[in-house]
Amino acid sequence: MQLTINLPDNIFFGINQTEQSLSEMLKEKLALELYKSSQISITQGAKIVGLDMYEFMTLLKKNKIEVIEDYDIEDEVLLSKEEIAKVVENSQRIEGYEPVSKAYELEVEAFMRENGLEISA
Repeated sequence: MQLTINLPDNIFFGINQTEQSLSEMLKEKLALELYKSSQISITQGAKIVGLDMYEFMTLLKKNKIEVIEDYDIEDEVLLSKEEIAKVVENSQRIEGYEPVSKAYELEVEAFMRENGLEISA
């Protein structure tokens, strides 16, 4: 979704910001406010500002906004098989890519089983 905000030129030039920096600032403020009012999740807030979850959590802390204590990260990290395949396909295009060893793959699977994690269908 694209949102357009009209600002009078004299105000825009008076705030000494580029369009890009102003856009980034507005997205950050919007994400923080929506999260603070419990309208979006950490992952959704991170997507708005183009950060990963942990960077967004740092931004929340910097702005003195509490992270919801009963936050269930499992709901946020489950990916569909198609999403995982796309990530793997994209990672294989990165220069210097080396496939994961079978031993490491088995270690990850064991970790997931031990912690009750699964890939959503």
